[in-house]
Amino acid sequence: MVDPSPPPGLPSALGDGAIELRGEIGRGGMGVVVRGFEVALGRDVAVKLLAPRLANEPEVLARFRREAQAVARLRHPGIVAIHSLGTEQGMPWYSMDLLPGPGLDRELAALRNGTQARRLPSFRSTRWNEVVADLVAAVAEALAAAHEAGVIHRDIKPSNLMFAGNGQPTIVDFGLARIVDQSTITDPGAVQGTPHYMSPEQARPSRHAPIDPRTDIWSLGVVLYELLTLERPFASESLHDLLEQIATRAPQRVRERNPDVPQDLETICLVAMARHPDDRYPTAAAMAADLRRFLAHRAITARPAPWLRRLRHALVAHRRSLAVAGSVGGVALVAGFIAADAWSEYARQPRLTVTVVDPAGRPLPAAAGEVSLRPIDPLSGEIGAARALGSLPLADARALAGPHRIVVRFREGAVAECVRDLPAEGITVTVQVTSRPRTDLDPRAMVSLPATVWHNRQETPTTCPNRDRPVRLGAFLLDRHEVSNAQYREFLLARSHPAPPLWQGIDWRQPGLRLPRRDGTLVEFDQLPVVGISWLDAVAYAEWAGVRLPTHAEWEWAARGPELRSVPWGDASANAPLRGAVAGADCATYTSLADGLQLYLDNAAPVDSHPDAATPEGILHLLGNVDEFTETMHVAKDPDRAEPGYRYVMGGAWDAAAARVTLANAHSPRTIGDDGRSAYTGFRCARSLDP
Repeated sequence: MVDPSPPPGLPSALGDGAIELRGEIGRGGMGVVVRGFEVALGRDVAVKLLAPRLANEPEVLARFRREAQAVARLRHPGIVAIHSLGTEQGMPWYSMDLLPGPGLDRELAALRNGTQARRLPSFRSTRWNEVVADLVAAVAEALAAAHEAGVIHRDIKPSNLMFAGNGQPTIVDFGLARIVDQSTITDPGAVQGTPHYMSPEQARPSRHAPIDPRTDIWSLGVVLYELLTLERPFASESLHDLLEQIATRAPQRVRERNPDVPQDLETICLVAMARHPDDRYPTAAAMAADLRRFLAHRAITARPAPWLRRLRHALVAHRRSLAVAGSVGGVALVAGFIAADAWSEYARQPRLTVTVVDPAGRPLPAAAGEVSLRPIDPLSGEIGAARALGSLPLADARALAGPHRIVVRFREGAVAECVRDLPAEGITVTVQVTSRPRTDLDPRAMVSLPATVWHNRQETPTTCPNRDRPVRLGAFLLDRHEVSNAQYREFLLARSHPAPPLWQGIDWRQPGLRLPRRDGTLVEFDQLPVVGISWLDAVAYAEWAGVRLPTHAEWEWAARGPELRSVPWGDASANAPLRGAVAGADCATYTSLADGLQLYLDNAAPVDSHPDAATPEGILHLLGNVDEFTETMHVAKDPDRAEPGYRYVMGGAWDAAAARVTLANAHSPRTIGDDGRSAYTGFRCARSLDP
């Protein structure tokens, strides 16, 4: 029950009776927070009053007013709202939202004591990591709104995160807030903040590392660390020692304290708490986005700073120690702080070696160019930002585990793109790229498609991993038609690659080969789409040809377009017949290679046929000739995880009409090895316009 009388020494009302004061909520060094009641609006509020003894101190009064000004300019459900401001009996005050709480600090205290928290589940709950990620993402989104309005909080900590009635975590107490477009009132060299949650630049103020929004990101990273482990990253009874730890040391890894934390969530925390601001998330919005990706089981974009850069930052942080101890002793001192953590991370990273050959497979050791890595979201196939690895020749470059697109930009202007799922535990992966001039690609019939954000809204159930999930696509080129037997034969002869088993018994090396169908007619073998290949075969061809496989989203965007066509040509009428080679026999009826070859010859159409079935851009056979491999991993329904051994195939084959296949449901998994071969699955290629 709320005490109806105001705390002793305070007025009974504020603003000529507009706000009645009731029981005390909390008290601090600057004043007191009490419960108030706005008479005209009939609502409860919280009122913060500055202690009378401080009202005549200019710096404190300015700080109090700055807090009110900072919060008043913000509008976000995750930030406490200011309602009114005034002075009563010499005491400055302002009113704000009354939050029922509790504060996150009390929730953490309950969890540490083994008691039930009010808003959070048990620490050992199977949902804990997701609950924490969602909570911190909400705070990061609120921080992003504050930063965009030019306000830096500077004191993010659990006690300043309160729960609203709807469960929304809400940032309160902007007493240390700095408004970016105003000069800082307090001494810029003073240590300000709550010690355990201070950033290194707060713990050791320096003109080389100014206070900016990344300071709040560090503090929020500490909150995330504490939620994931129930421990603070740094602890000491000595304030001097605590601040020294924050300024110079890396915290113990999250997963060493709690092995149940997923690797991606640990990485998000690690990047948020990077000692140097340049190695942190650039914005709170970027941190929130990565947490949302984690919750959606998508690949995060964060990558820890390379260990050499962390060492360089540490050397700068310890320049005083270096001056005292001498170069050798100083380096040893710094290395003692970070070597174990850095070397452990360094040793676990996969290594990447890139060699270059010409189209015939002959080594080109003098090839010059730059190599970069772009992480691939294993669920959506979305491509992340590039990270430079080094120049050719590249040997044993440290990379990061997971699916990546490897981009090689040759000095003469050509580009090679390769996809690899890089393993963990320090394994070396050697990638052989083919250097071929861009003029080699000119004869290739490709259609240009613009960059977009592909949002595949689908009303019916589907296995599409991108349903209702926007995916960013860069501008790219897509083959106008499937890769033909003639094109694939050129690759086989150039690289001595094994021919598809389906081609056994035919003289596939002979150009212009004509083979009989069951109805007695002859078909030009060279003009048919290549089938009987595995996904690995398709990748090998694409890399030799200077192109790559399209992602699932690229293929679907090209096929469906912004209007979400159910058929490539746009006529979605239920009674309209499918066009093209869509009336063939059941694809799965063959039981031998010979039967499979004959089924294929009887039903597959030449790759450059049926222009009436093309997309508006002129892309042929995206529905109704052969299924097509894509670059993207298949996503299992349960659990919602990508399967590295499977890739999506898209578009119905020649039995699409009988199987009622449309572009909305033409998704299926296929293994990447020999088990994924079939007489009705081929591929087409793509190329990034801005790799």
